Amino acid sequence: MYVKEEELTKEMFFSKKSNELSYEGMKLLSRMIESQSHRYKFTDETQRKDVIVSSMLFCYRYWRQFDPDKGRAFVFFSNLIKDSFRKFEPILKGV
Repeated sequence: MYVKEEELTKEMFFSKKSNELSYEGMKLLSRMIESQSHRYKFTDETQRKDVIVSSMLFCYRYWRQFDPDKGRAFVFFSNLIKDSFRKFEPILKGV
């Protein structure tokens, strides 16, 4: 489930150039979100899936803010995913 920095950077650069998030880019973000979701305890599987979907929408909403000239894609998207999970901290218990 690990996402390589260069693979993510390449996909996001391609997506920025075409101004459309690629399917591969979405798959990479999905793997990162899935990995992050294992750091939390959920009351049930439905809650976990709801948080994952919300995080995917959050990433889709803000992916264009990534600037390859200013920083690394992995750091940018990791922080974006963490921010999306923080919205749910009142109902989640961190491990």
